[in-house]
Amino acid sequence: PILKNYLPGEFVTEVWQSFGDWVNLVYRVYVNKPYIEVEWTVGPIPMDHGREVILRYSTDLDSGKTFYTDSNGREMLRRVLDYQPTWSLNQTEPVAGNYYPVNSRISIKDMESHFTVLTDRSQGGSSLSSGQVELMLHRRMYKDDFKGVGEPLNETQFGHGLITRGRHWLFYSDLDSYGDHRDIGLDLFYQPVVSVGGDVEVGNIPRSGIQNTNKDLNVVTFERFDETSLIVRLENIRSKSEGGKMISADLKKIFGAYFSENFKELGLAGDRPIKKEKSTDCDSALIPLL
Repeated sequence: PILKNYLPGEFVTEVWQSFGDWVNLVYRVYVNKPYIEVEWTVGPIPMDHGREVILRYSTDLDSGKTFYTDSNGREMLRRVLDYQPTWSLNQTEPVAGNYYPVNSRISIKDMESHFTVLTDRSQGGSSLSSGQVELMLHRRMYKDDFKGVGEPLNETQFGHGLITRGRHWLFYSDLDSYGDHRDIGLDLFYQPVVSVGGDVEVGNIPRSGIQNTNKDLNVVTFERFDETSLIVRLENIRSKSEGGKMISADLKKIFGAYFSENFKELGLAGDRPIKKEKSTDCDSALIPLL
């Protein structure tokens, strides 16, 4: 790797690193933020032969063969190398067979510390060695893998291979502060979206009237359902394995003038009453009728 730039600043310090002509990393350390941001740019991958590009983080944690990945951004699932809990695994793919979908985060831990990588998109990831975490960033293949697609993975744009760019947030903590990755994740996944355009009716309503003081309670959805009602989704961001507990919410205090005594409790999809769901141990959608 080549150190290309070092930019110290009052609020953020950047380090630019290059691995040849088509792999670049930017490390950012922010003042008063508990994480390190890594912005990666990969591509176009050369056409000499097929490549899979990963980013591997190495720590001194004694994590052994165990790591954790999120289940669609919710509960963290325990993964063990070359092992499946419900059947006897005959591992014939030591790398690919230990890769799992990472929708929002992957983590490792030992008896004292915890290391979590939050992603800004779904990626494949694993921990193939103790203390390491790796994530697949990009790939370009020139032969079919005979897994059913029937074509090589060689996507192009304007005659060139694709360039992809993304971010990882690295969070290192002791075990007592492990659950803080949930709060950090909200900062990453719920960033403001800036749009430029004319005076267009977007259909949603402002959140300025929402008063939520419980940091474990997240208002996932707050938007119009039809002309006379709103749809609201609430979630408890902390799972039981992270010390989370059942919480209650006072809708009148949270939503103020938007609150109505006339509401229906529906399943998470918002298409059927909660009583008809097979399990009520899940998030629910509340539709106050205006």
